[in-house]
Amino acid sequence: MALEMWVASGGGMITMGLNAVATVMQNDGWKTLVWIAELLGIIFCILTWLKTHDLKVMFMWGLTFVLVTTLLLTPKTTVVVNDLTAPQTIGRVDNVPIGLAIPLYLVTGTGYTLATLYEDTFHFPDERAYTKTGMLFASKLMQDSFTIESRDPVLSYNLVEYTKQCVVPDIMLNQKYTYQDVMESADVQSVIFSKPSPLRGIMWRDTSGANFMYCRDAAPRLKTLLQAQSNATGRTFLTHAAKMLPGSTAPQTVYADQLAGSYNYFFDSSKSAQSIMLQNIAVAGLRRGMNSYVKGMNDTASMVDNADKRKRPDRGTENQRHRQPLPALP
Repeated sequence: MALEMWVASGGGMITMGLNAVATVMQNDGWKTLVWIAELLGIIFCILTWLKTHDLKVMFMWGLTFVLVTTLLLTPKTTVVVNDLTAPQTIGRVDNVPIGLAIPLYLVTGTGYTLATLYEDTFHFPDERAYTKTGMLFASKLMQDSFTIESRDPVLSYNLVEYTKQCVVPDIMLNQKYTYQDVMESADVQSVIFSKPSPLRGIMWRDTSGANFMYCRDAAPRLKTLLQAQSNATGRTFLTHAAKMLPGSTAPQTVYADQLAGSYNYFFDSSKSAQSIMLQNIAVAGLRRGMNSYVKGMNDTASMVDNADKRKRPDRGTENQRHRQPLPALP
């Protein structure tokens, strides 16, 4: 009869540990160690009897030794390790001492039963269920989605250039939209690709080389690349799906359902996983483009000043004390 145990993660490591215990218990060295322990116990009991003439000491030692070795160490059983975060991988270990297997079975089985009952009662989504995905999976899923960046170098480079040469001028010169419109948009690509300039352009770079391209011509190409990367078959989508669901046979399907479910629960959003991925990739590209634009304008003074204030927030008063006033202009 096999005993099952349930763990939230690290099932492979626990299986290795139990295998090590089973190997040691089957080794001849273990039997020698038991005989040495028995011999030392007998010697200790004889010395105690010579000192106290109390046979209860020998009786208690003998009873304890027999119970431990006969009931806990000698009987062996099979343990099945179930990992909640990798249900497709089941560890099986034979010849585990029953004194170790039974406590593991009782403790983990009781915890798993209570957690399952609690989740079934409150109907948690799978991506937030402890017994389906482990601890804090939904939180990790959300944090990962906020930092998604394109795995396509063509999209990454050209989106940054498009932000610098097309988006920023449309905001500051043409005033087609504002920074607030971009930051608050739930579909940012529809904002930055709406009516792009027919006069300004970027140096479009791909595997064929570099070519000058007007903003209005680069916009549809960038939209196509964004769609491809945010698709379930896109490299960016597959990379993050495999990262969050290692070992899964169909990570893109499970990842899409859980990502959409998490956003629906936390943000009351009805967007699909592809729409969420597209939005986050576009936002990451815009962020890198804005930072590159600021650096390209050689605005290092404010950056150094802000960094200095963060490192030394209490030096402002001292600097003002030693600052000499400027002469008044005539």
